[in-house]
Amino acid sequence: MSNVNERIIKERNKIYYNQTLLLLINFRVMLGLNNLPILRVPPANQDVWIVLLLSIPYILIFSLPLLFLSNKFNNFNLIEIIEKIMGRILGKIVGIYYFLVFLYYLVIFSSTFVEILDNALFRETPTWATASLFLITSIHIAHKGLRNLARLGEVLIPLILVSLFVFVILGYDNYQFANLFPILGNSTFKDINRGAIDISLRFVDAIIATMLTPYLVNKKDLNKVYIRSTIYSLLTITLITITTLTTLGPEFAKRINFPFLTYTRLINFQPAIQGFESVYIVFWIIGNIIRIAGYLYISSVSLGQITGIRNDRFILPLAILTLIAVQLIKDTRPVLGLRGPFNQITLIISFMSILVIPIIVIIVYLFRRKFKERG
Repeated sequence: MSNVNERIIKERNKIYYNQTLLLLINFRVMLGLNNLPILRVPPANQDVWIVLLLSIPYILIFSLPLLFLSNKFNNFNLIEIIEKIMGRILGKIVGIYYFLVFLYYLVIFSSTFVEILDNALFRETPTWATASLFLITSIHIAHKGLRNLARLGEVLIPLILVSLFVFVILGYDNYQFANLFPILGNSTFKDINRGAIDISLRFVDAIIATMLTPYLVNKKDLNKVYIRSTIYSLLTITLITITTLTTLGPEFAKRINFPFLTYTRLINFQPAIQGFESVYIVFWIIGNIIRIAGYLYISSVSLGQITGIRNDRFILPLAILTLIAVQLIKDTRPVLGLRGPFNQITLIISFMSILVIPIIVIIVYLFRRKFKERG
């Protein structure tokens, strides 16, 4: 991909502060709406909402290396930054690693989405059919480019968030606040701290933010966008968690695969009006498609940067690869909650991607800059 083509693509896909903020919020909140993995993070009891709040400063601290690089080289995405600092060959190798990270999350998110759809809605529909439907939609959105994805999100994501808050309010009659007590009665500071670190190490939105930075109209907005999206999304997930805990109870909530969907099915605002879960499901599907289309686009951009080929040529092949992977994974074992090996793999990948590699890149950058100053 020539430098001229890169500049043209970036100019055509310029996005604004609000659009970037909404995309990052949606990427994170959808994880909470899908299966609320926080319910199984230590201490895995009524205090997990405290873990979420405590994770906010950890997330911001662990994101500092990536934010430093992205602020220093705000005209480049993460793959370009690494190649610029580490050199062409080593930069390509690390770039391939990050492409595989994006592809891994694309496959895992898609597999989780399909599994919930199959279990909750389309029990008799084969995996390939369910996955094909939303991947075709995601392909179309990704082909339209980041700008159109951001515009779509600017319209739909606020509706998703508003509907979410409406569902929280409508279920008030089912709340049993006793499920939140005793606060800190069965948890130690060590457990809560461990859980907060665990959550923050899985918060990969910083990587996505570094890929979106060169598309920002005002690149100085990066820190503000990232900090606010982190706080807003975590507060939203905390609200979802508290709502689920007070309605279902901590023990039952952490044993089911889609707790918030179960919560919506209990809503009965008026005797003559039922089925609020149908409205929730529509918005939930839209939010997940936006997230999957976003990861598909970013995966194609990273592969395009590595190969020097226009990213839109990779969107369809990557979607087909994702479809094959979802079919193989989903029909082999459950993926909801990323339990078992998926859980450990995700933790290792996140730790390497967010902290280890960025810190190494920063060290190389500082040494090279110091060497040039001496020369």
